[in-house]
Amino acid sequence: MTVRSPDQDLELAGVAMAHPVRVRDDVFTDEFFADPHRVYARLRAEAPVHNVVTPNQQKVWLVVGHAAARMALADPRLSKDVTVAQRVYERHTDPSARDRDFAQSLNAHMLNTDPPEHTRLRKLVAAAFSPRIIEDLRPRIADITSAHADELRARLDTTGSADLLDAIALPVPTAVICELLGIPEPARDVLRSAIADLLSIGDPAKIDRASQTLAGVLMQTLEEKKSNPGRDLLTGLMTAQDGDDRLTGHEMVSMAMLLLVAGHETTVNLVGNGMRALLENPASADELRSTPELIPAAVEELLRYDGPTSTVTFRFTTDDVELDGVTVPAEHPVVVSPLAANRDPARFPNPDVLDIRRDTSGAIPFGHGIHHCLGAALGRMEAVTIFETLLTAVPDLALDTSEPLVYRRSMLVNGLESLPVGRLAAR
Repeated sequence: MTVRSPDQDLELAGVAMAHPVRVRDDVFTDEFFADPHRVYARLRAEAPVHNVVTPNQQKVWLVVGHAAARMALADPRLSKDVTVAQRVYERHTDPSARDRDFAQSLNAHMLNTDPPEHTRLRKLVAAAFSPRIIEDLRPRIADITSAHADELRARLDTTGSADLLDAIALPVPTAVICELLGIPEPARDVLRSAIADLLSIGDPAKIDRASQTLAGVLMQTLEEKKSNPGRDLLTGLMTAQDGDDRLTGHEMVSMAMLLLVAGHETTVNLVGNGMRALLENPASADELRSTPELIPAAVEELLRYDGPTSTVTFRFTTDDVELDGVTVPAEHPVVVSPLAANRDPARFPNPDVLDIRRDTSGAIPFGHGIHHCLGAALGRMEAVTIFETLLTAVPDLALDTSEPLVYRRSMLVNGLESLPVGRLAAR
């Protein structure tokens, strides 16, 4: 198959561009993985949309401007249909870098479908993922968080240091999403490792093995639920019904995998990035300790300031689409960056400043449009509980700045490898 360059596509289509377009291979470099905000700021200053090469050698249109991002996420001409995805993926990826199992890795869940199939799937999942199920978890979230905060205090008393990701940010969301889904304790460490592999940049075979591991655990758990149903989301997915319509077995596994990965990874990075921001801004942390009713609004600012998602999953243009002055040709992959959009100075003045009293309306940390994250309310509930507990239970918590912080090498998630902490000598 002959792959035309995006410039050739534009020339053939006679597309007039408000911004110059070139294919950039200088975006996803070591500089990006060290400080994505700096790279995104430079891109935003040049144009709201860029044609770039991803780490797996795919040419995509990267949306970094706030207005363009909201347009892209709400425009039905940007498809998420898996059949379109396969065709467009092959066209814009270097053949030597293609994952031949790509089609198999695209699961049949609502994140990879368009209406009317997306509408059908979201309605069935929403019936299982009810507000009652989320609200029922509130006391357990508090108990789990409190127990881990006690362990963190004890570790700091004993050793003087700890990794806040290992102590709080990883185990609490893992326990919560597994309890929500009804996944037994022995499987949780396996799932945590597989999720990390699934979202990494690297060997496609490793990613495929991680996907198979997750699917295997979920299929086994679903099978056990048939004879031992509970008040959990997996049982809810099995019983969800809209008239005569129900989820198929494959759809249940795919949906459960989506909820597990998204529900775990988003909250882990929200907590890790958010606590880093608060510890780097002690005046804001002190204000939240004295006025805890500000914490829910502060969570929204933390999501805007350094959210858990660098880019959202690929979309594909079904027609030429203009995004804030840049025209993306038909049948091209598009990737939207909420992380970049939420620091656009055209929408948020002084975007690189953490302001827990900021008006964050218009921010898109959990997406926008019909694919807005179904688990956003759960993530916010967990974050409010964790931040309030840590700020009060360990008021002298401080960053360990002896070594530079390192971000994970992922194009999708925005999160730290670790978050070393200790205690202030005095407050």
